[in-house]
Amino acid sequence: MSGSEEHTIRLYHLLLPLTSPIIAILLIMTLASIGETQVPAGPPFQSTNTSSAGLYNVIVIIIIMLAATYLIYRLIKRGVHKDL
Repeated sequence: MSGSEEHTIRLYHLLLPLTSPIIAILLIMTLASIGETQVPAGPPFQSTNTSSAGLYNVIVIIIIMLAATYLIYRLIKRGVHKDL
């Protein structure tokens, strides 16, 4: 490969970053249904130990992961990091 070839991002390059949060959600919800979970206190998390508070905390984490994935995708798409 020569240095003048341009790297393009194809849909299959995004398969793992976009499916891993979904797999993580399923795993966390399965583990949460097995037994009682301890929820760490502190914003933006809720400190009560209920299933709705746990679901809220999981949703917050997933939103953060999706935002970070989108940000990385946009930076690569704009060519900020050309070594990839």
